Amino acid sequence: TNNNNTNNNNTNSNNTNSFININESNCRTNGLGDFKIINDGLLFYILYYCSATDYLSLMLTSRAFYLFGSDDELWRYKIYDILGWDWSEKFDWKGTWRGTVLSLLYNEKYPNTKPIFDFSKIEHPYTASKKIFSFNPEETHIFMTGFVGGLMHRRCYQRMYPTSFLDLPTSHVDRRSNLTYQQFVEEYEKASKPVILTDLIGDWPAMTRWNVNSNSHSHSNQVTDNQATDNQTTDNQAEHEKISNFEKNYGNIVFKMATRVKSKRIKMHLKQYLKYYNNQLDIEPLYLFQSDFEKLDKQLLTDYGDLSKIFGQDLLDLLTFSTRPFNRWIITGTAQTGTPFHVDPLTSSAWNALIVGRKRWALYPPSFKAPPGKYSHFHEDRFFRFEVEPMAWYLEHYPFLPLELKPWECVQRPGEVIFVPSGWWHSVLNLDNTVAVTQNFCSEQNFPFVWAHLLRSAKDEPDTDSDVQRVKEWRLKLNPELLKKGEDYAKIVNISSSDSDDSDNDKENQNDNKDTNNDQKLLESKIQLEDNNKTSILLSNE
Repeated sequence: TNNNNTNNNNTNSNNTNSFININESNCRTNGLGDFKIINDGLLFYILYYCSATDYLSLMLTSRAFYLFGSDDELWRYKIYDILGWDWSEKFDWKGTWRGTVLSLLYNEKYPNTKPIFDFSKIEHPYTASKKIFSFNPEETHIFMTGFVGGLMHRRCYQRMYPTSFLDLPTSHVDRRSNLTYQQFVEEYEKASKPVILTDLIGDWPAMTRWNVNSNSHSHSNQVTDNQATDNQTTDNQAEHEKISNFEKNYGNIVFKMATRVKSKRIKMHLKQYLKYYNNQLDIEPLYLFQSDFEKLDKQLLTDYGDLSKIFGQDLLDLLTFSTRPFNRWIITGTAQTGTPFHVDPLTSSAWNALIVGRKRWALYPPSFKAPPGKYSHFHEDRFFRFEVEPMAWYLEHYPFLPLELKPWECVQRPGEVIFVPSGWWHSVLNLDNTVAVTQNFCSEQNFPFVWAHLLRSAKDEPDTDSDVQRVKEWRLKLNPELLKKGEDYAKIVNISSSDSDDSDNDKENQNDNKDTNNDQKLLESKIQLEDNNKTSILLSNE
């Protein structure tokens, strides 16, 4: 309806087309009709059960429903319905999940027919709305009212937030080079103190063979796209020349993602993932997380070097293949990917070697029961709690932490290796497109803690044979003196090795009553045995 009647200011809002009228004071309220009383989260939950055709129909209804119906997270779930968890055959990224889904549906309905429309031309709904959260007040804002403070607003803000703003000029974690094994053990491993080592991997073949492009369509450089100098342009051209390295060497290998569909991890060819990796704006982008990658190609294992000269022998290598836990991973992700707060499996220590990009680390010592903001709760019942992803944690929790609850922090840069001591909570946020290799290890220094964890697990979860078998294998293979240290520490935390033997014989009589605080008790006992001046003082370097 034409409302531009200069002679009559009485405009009937009921006759206004909600899709094209830019003068609406609240397009959410007017555009959603009776659905306006539902919050964004519940509306998304309802739309999750709709079909792709439903989304297309809704998008023609109003600007508000266009915003919901075009949301790429909803279209992403349709891919799960179509492809399941094995994407290696049919997945072809078109720049958006909507374009990818429509392309797949078209190809299924009209096989061997060239589409009349280029699905890669479908624009992500948020590329046009960058200016909403621009820090230049003179730029024109996209007119979409009524969403401030809601879930849609927060998701849009997170999509557009430049991770370059999260870089750190200073670090609470030491940066060291030229450390000997004894220096590392005395100053960091025994002291349970993180450290960044800057001179370990410069000669690794992976530094060139695993290079990937840092594409401009990335969360990390939303602000600086228009500020590139001639030198930066030259650097970008050189980076584009490197894009083929990782793909050229391993593009046809099928890797697994961290995301699961029907309890199985999504898998696709590396070349398929890199196409997605370089051109997406997801809230939680797909994260390549491949364990035991030597099975895929032995060359991957030889691309990086042996760090035992600094970290010592890994006692996990004494276990047979069937009982050894996964302990090494290739990790590739875009800006805004990462891992939420966790303690590494078996309370092992870990190192992470960064090949490409930057990672921001937040770490809490074992004296913390859980990092602040680790969980979001829908209800007091644990069934309704879920882990907060790192990007959301930095935007919604980190700014409000008091000084005494701030984590140890650092930004890891290409060519650097970070050491995470046994029992430390840590969360990682990728600030750029990144490639890294990481490994958990059990050394002589942290063996007592790992041993106590295994005994506790074998006792409390007798139906899990793996930990019981690891205990038996290590008893046969370990140095008796080292084994005694583990047994002595287990006694300190009231875990007897005989308990694990008994549990193996009495599985039928065990109930499923698990003490969720056992791990914490181990970690708190560990803290008491360590140098309190080095482990219990948060931000001791500040």
